[in-house]
Amino acid sequence: MGKYPVAPIRCDYANPIKLERIGYNRVRYADTNCAQAIAADMRMTTTTTDTDTLQRVLQERLPPYAVVLYNDDHHTMEFVVEALLECVPSLVVEEAMGIMLEAHNTGSAVVIVCGLEEAELYYDRIQAYGLAAEIRKA
Repeated sequence: MGKYPVAPIRCDYANPIKLERIGYNRVRYADTNCAQAIAADMRMTTTTTDTDTLQRVLQERLPPYAVVLYNDDHHTMEFVVEALLECVPSLVVEEAMGIMLEAHNTGSAVVIVCGLEEAELYYDRIQAYGLAAEIRKA
């Protein structure tokens, strides 16, 4: 270790993460799965937090996951579209219809690609509607 002290940062779902200071207002951390540590790193290394830069760093360090919807013979197409719109607020009707049709015609369709925590949320919502889905590494 260097001449700077080690500072612990707590995350909501992890043990304290050790950060090693490597210079004035710069740190290095070992756990790349903690978004809060990444955000803390961004705040310590820059005077202003640029949202695009933070988003880019998060995407680089957190692996993307895909929520996959499977064909459903038990529910109507309209129900599936409405369920997708309720489960994933960022979808618009045309996207939800395209996802539903792709799942209907090919057997499966990617609903959204995002971080694991967000993917788990969307997966749980889709399952609550009785639709078959899974999470895959993208």
